Amino acid sequence: MAGQDYKTDAPDASQVEKSPVEIRISSDGLYASLKVKKQLDLGRIYELLSAAGVIYGIDHQAVETALSLFNGEWVVAATGLPPQPGADARLEVYFAVERTVILPEDGLEKIDYRDKGAVPSTVSETLLTKKVPAVPGKPGKTVTGKEIPAPPVKDIFLRAGKNTYFSNDKLQVFSAVLGRPLLDRQGRHYTITVEPVFSLNSDVDLSSGHIRFQGDIIIKGKVTESMEVHSGRSVQVFGSVNGALIKAEGAVSVRGNVINSSMLAGTRQYFGFQLYPYLVGFESTLAEILSAYQQIKSAPGYEDARFGFILDILVEKKFYGFRGQIEKLSQAAAIDFPHDFSKDLIYAVSSLTNQLNEFKRLPYQELNNAVELLQTAATVKKLLSINSADKCDINALYCLNSRLVASGKVTIAGQGCFHTDITSYDSIEINGVARGGTIRARKNIRVNTVGSEAAVVTNVIVPQDQAVFINKAFENTIVTVGESSYKFSSQRSRVKICFNKDTGRIDLAVF
Repeated sequence: MAGQDYKTDAPDASQVEKSPVEIRISSDGLYASLKVKKQLDLGRIYELLSAAGVIYGIDHQAVETALSLFNGEWVVAATGLPPQPGADARLEVYFAVERTVILPEDGLEKIDYRDKGAVPSTVSETLLTKKVPAVPGKPGKTVTGKEIPAPPVKDIFLRAGKNTYFSNDKLQVFSAVLGRPLLDRQGRHYTITVEPVFSLNSDVDLSSGHIRFQGDIIIKGKVTESMEVHSGRSVQVFGSVNGALIKAEGAVSVRGNVINSSMLAGTRQYFGFQLYPYLVGFESTLAEILSAYQQIKSAPGYEDARFGFILDILVEKKFYGFRGQIEKLSQAAAIDFPHDFSKDLIYAVSSLTNQLNEFKRLPYQELNNAVELLQTAATVKKLLSINSADKCDINALYCLNSRLVASGKVTIAGQGCFHTDITSYDSIEINGVARGGTIRARKNIRVNTVGSEAAVVTNVIVPQDQAVFINKAFENTIVTVGESSYKFSSQRSRVKICFNKDTGRIDLAVF
């Protein structure tokens, strides 16, 4: 056969028997070619093929064609079975290895070049990788009946490293904690680990980009101007924070100065504090509406009335504030938080917002829409975590022209805070000076010095059942307890300010 490489040691029919027949076998043993120059008996040709060792893959029609031609033309009389290659073992990876930037859909001019994408993260019990075992090949066979081995396949070796675990068959690796999944490859050896902490040894700046991570974040350097840090857990900054934004579902701690910056600890709880009252009120009203609907539905003449028709009447006649509740709840839920919360909360709040927008068309509603809306509201309430005992604190040394909000306690342990607004849903303790700005807490506030000799206005606010403790209060310090306020007209020391229920006035006492 033209173009084939043939073995030189293959028997030649003319040597076996002085016959005008030639048989050649290719060097790989997969082809046997036959050339007949004279009319012969068909059985004799098969004898000669067998004598030449050709016993597998004989093409009987080709043999007959060669015999009918007997013009010296080569015909492939037998074809072997090529070996079937297998498949090497491979690793399927289900997490992003590198940070990925998602470009805005509305044009390149809106690209934030400080945004280099979120640090890849995973939650516990998540499938990270899967080993697909090697598949052996199938051996072939030469025309002489010899087996041709299949090409060897390559295996890989998978290891479940720190904070991960194997499936029972040792083929899948799952995360054991929330954190950053990492893949280490050494040749054909793969190790999967999960780091619960993202640690940056340099500054947060243009070179690092914004830092967004679902686990704990440690910044060994500074957070520089216009940069952002978003964490699904806690944030620790060893350096200063200047002109930046820090948001964390957990606590925030800064060892350096905080200047012209905003920090929020307990993002989920804070969002819950804003949304929860509207959610509870709406849920209660809708439950009352459904109860009233059932009563009306059982009355004569209303058995076949549509839910939307009755709903519209109830809102107009009795629950006239319901439309306003829908609107206020929609506004409270419509907060831009793509980097601050987990996917479960984002999905639940998004579903709530969409259902509320649709529910505004009251006369066209079905009963199942109202029931579904109640279920979604309950899901959002559960995810908000506002009743969690793990309140999230802020700890800093010095703050200037900044805004601090915490679901837990705020502690300023150093020089103090100047022209800074602080809101705590727990208590506030300032070991130094609070000068300018507003200090607001749901529990007691303790401050060493409030205001200044220059009579800078400083506001301190607590609920009616809480108290403010000040070592030194300067003129123009304004303390509000509940609905009542007291403005210092002169310097006072070691004073406790609280509301006296018996007199209905603010009391000042030395402590």
